[in-house]
Amino acid sequence: MPEFDIVSIGECMVELYSNRPLFDAETFSKSCGGDTLNVLVAAARLGSVTGFITRVGEDQFAPFLLQEWLNERIDLSLVKVIPERKNGVYFISEFEGGGFNYAEYREDSAASTLSVDDLATEYLVAGRYMHVSGVGQAISESCGGAVFEACRLVKANKSGQVSYDPQLRSGIWSAEAARQGFEELLPYIDVLFLKHPLESTALTGISDPEMLIRALWQQGIRVVVLKLGKQGCIVGERHSRDIAEVRPLKAGKVYDTFGSGDTFCGAFLHGLARGYDVHKAAWLGNIAAGLKTPGLGAISSLPEHNDVYQVFEAA
Repeated sequence: MPEFDIVSIGECMVELYSNRPLFDAETFSKSCGGDTLNVLVAAARLGSVTGFITRVGEDQFAPFLLQEWLNERIDLSLVKVIPERKNGVYFISEFEGGGFNYAEYREDSAASTLSVDDLATEYLVAGRYMHVSGVGQAISESCGGAVFEACRLVKANKSGQVSYDPQLRSGIWSAEAARQGFEELLPYIDVLFLKHPLESTALTGISDPEMLIRALWQQGIRVVVLKLGKQGCIVGERHSRDIAEVRPLKAGKVYDTFGSGDTFCGAFLHGLARGYDVHKAAWLGNIAAGLKTPGLGAISSLPEHNDVYQVFEAA
C-alpha cells in the first residue's frame, strides 16, 4: 500500500462553465469539480501524493472523469464505477470580480451512494492527512456515515490527522444540520478550516477570532484556520499557542473565487505534509488561492507547482 500525503472522501461532479450568465450562455467548457477533489488536485499539482475515495456513475461522463483524475496523478484504487447510476452535473458562470451563477443537479448521483462499504482501513491509515467536508456529510445519510467512519478509523489507528472543511452552503443543508455534523466530527478533527465570519459564527456562535481559536483548541483541535477571502487568513496552532494573520497574495484581476477556498486547503495541507510550520503553509495556501482567481473553472484554473513556488521562494 503506497503512503499518501492526503486522502479524501467525497463527491465529484461534471463541471460546465462559462464566462456569461447562465440565462444567455451559448457555450460551456467541460471540466470537473468537487470540494474534496479540488483539494487533492491543488495538493497534487504541488507534488503531494494523493488518493480519492468516491463512486462514479457508469454514464457517458465516467471515462472523462476517471481520466481527468489519473491525469492529476490521483490514486483511484478505491474509486468504484456503479452501473445504472449517473454523475452529478453543475453549471457555473463566473464574472470579473468574483461573482458567479450556479446551478447543480446531483440528486441520486453515484457519489451520493458512497457508504462504509467503500472504505478500506489499510488505505485510510496510509495517509498523513484525511480530508473530509460537510458536503460529504450532507449529500446522503450513507455518505455521511462513510465520512464519519473514515475519521474514526484514522483516529482509532493513530495513523494520521483529520482535516475538515464544513462547507456551509445554502441549499445543501441547514445551519442547524451543519452544526450537528460539525459537532459529530469534532472529537476527530485535527485541522479545521472555517470561512470567517460566515461559517465560524454560524457553527460556534463566537465571532471574535482569538476567542474562537482558543475555544476550538480546548475542544482538541490542533490547527485552526480562519479563511478571510481577499484579506488572507488567520491561523492558530495549539502547540505553540500562536495566533497570527497571514497576508493574501495580491492577484490583480479576479474572475473566479469559486473553489479558491479548496485551493487554499490543498496547498496548506501540502505544506504541512512537507513539514512547513503553519505560517509557511498558510502563505503557500494564500499564494495558490491568489494565483487561481484570474482563471475560470474549479480545477482547470488551479496553479501549477512552478508558478506557486516561484512566488513562495521569492518571499
